[in-house]
Parts: sequence; C-alpha cells; structure tokens
Amino acid sequence: MKERYCITGMTCSACSSHVEKAVSRLEGIEKASVNLLAENMEVSYDEGRLSSGDIIAAVEKAGYGAELLSKAAPGSGQAPGKRKGRPAAEGQGGSGSHASSSGDFRGISDSAYVCGNVSHV
Repeated sequence: MKERYCITGMTCSACSSHVEKAVSRLEGIEKASVNLLAENMEVSYDEGRLSSGDIIAAVEKAGYGAELLSKAAPGSGQAPGKRKGRPAAEGQGGSGSHASSSGDFRGISDSAYVCGNVSHV
C-alpha cells in the first residue's frame, strides 16, 4: 500500500529526518520519504501488518501532526488527487520551537502553509 500524508510541525531538516526515522522503524514499512518543504510524507507499507492509524500514531508520538492525504493510484507512484492546504492558525510560528505530542504546533509558520503541493500565503 502506498499513501501520502500531510505532516505538520516540522521546522527543519532534523524534524523531517526524525519523522522519517520514526515511521521507518515500524514493522511492515517498506519505504518512508518525508518532504520538508511540501510538508508531506509518502509511505509504502504492508497493509496486512500496519494501518494508516499506526503510521499517524508514530508521527504523533514523535511530536508532530499527521493526516492522511490520499492513497496512491496503483502502479503510478502518484497520488490520485491533491488536497487543498489550510492556513496556519494566527499567532503560531516563528520561534523555532517544535511540535509537542499534544498538538501544539508552534513551529508552523504563520505566513505560509504548504501541504499536498498547494501553497497558501
């Protein structure tokens, strides 16, 4: 199974690496690839051993947010559609702090939100 997720709370390459490693450690993951700038992650996994909920839980345990964007079209390597992004909440951002597992995403820039290759400024 190949799926794409929106990942929130990443502010630097160490964040994206941390998310990628957290998901890659799950039994049944074939490949996990995080794109910091697009704020998304593409995952290939054995659906007999894992669910999208398990993947989201691993991301949240690492201190970030995750939401399933789409299932990739079989054999295409591409997601069948794009999801519109959401603007970041006012007052969040800027100080370089990282997301906490409670959903406090202070690291999200309040000037732009990018997810699913759709950017809002």
